[in-house]
Amino acid sequence: MLNKLKRAALGAHTPHDKATAASKPVPMPLPAQVRILMSQHIGAPAKALVKKGDEVFVGTKIGEAGGFVSANIQIYQPYQNH
Repeated sequence: MLNKLKRAALGAHTPHDKATAASKPVPMPLPAQVRILMSQHIGAPAKALVKKGDEVFVGTKIGEAGGFVSANIQIYQPYQNH
């Protein structure tokens, strides 16, 4: 019994390989709509610069830092490795 407890205390040991590492990524279509929260961390939420339903593009700043511990929110182009 004591030997089993010692092994359990070391945590789960999983294999260090990925079954999908050799697979090619599957391209996915961009969604028609996305929802981005203005509060993304413990700090103050960002102030929205766009309204619900507005169309935004890559590079658009949609939220401005709203306090001492806050961050701007901007739309970035997803990284694509082709």
